[in-house]
Amino acid sequence: MSDTDRFYVDHVQLRARGWTRTMVERFLVRPDRWETVNYWANFKGKATYFVERVLLAEHSPAFKRAFEASARRRRLAVQALTEIATTRALVDDDYRAWLKTVTPEDVQLMVALTEAARAFEEVRARGYRTPHK
Repeated sequence: MSDTDRFYVDHVQLRARGWTRTMVERFLVRPDRWETVNYWANFKGKATYFVERVLLAEHSPAFKRAFEASARRRRLAVQALTEIATTRALVDDDYRAWLKTVTPEDVQLMVALTEAARAFEEVRARGYRTPHK
């Protein structure tokens, strides 16, 4: 497990942060990566989202309005809202502490890996065939 693996959250962790399925579809759209799961019938794996994207979404005014409306509809108690805030704070503080340790070389490596992953996704989308000119 790499150092950054702990900064990917799945749907269960997003639920603990107060997200609903509709919020995930609206604000995060596509997962950042798919993780394998230890279950024989699950071939797809589980969708995970990088914490930074989650934080950016949570701090947007549109998300705040959607979360408040959702909390009212779900009739979340004050205790539930407090648990959500605590859950968010734990991961967020850990992420911010890690972010301070990132060097410019680390950033270059992450950018290179992201570009390589994007290239593989493009190849995968066209079926691993060579594009015709």
